[in-house]
Amino acid sequence: MVGRARFDGSVSGVLMVAAPVGLCQEMAAGAPRTGTASGDAMSCASRTIAELANTISGGIIAALMPGQSITFSPPVAERSSYHDWVVMSCAG
Repeated sequence: MVGRARFDGSVSGVLMVAAPVGLCQEMAAGAPRTGTASGDAMSCASRTIAELANTISGGIIAALMPGQSITFSPPVAERSSYHDWVVMSCAG
């Protein structure tokens, strides 16, 4: 799965976090629940990886550009294929 967080302002960009579906499901199982949100394991895993990307991008922006006016779009998650994993592993 891939979580994506987009931000715009004096600096704009996208931060993506990728993790295997099983790991996303494990993170979701251990994450604190808020409100009455519920759902199947896959939707919980999607929300968890998206929120992880959002949290990381917010932390980076706050650390590197304190006081800047930045707007964050709602984070999203999507399934990734084996091909996506191969491409991402070769990008580094």
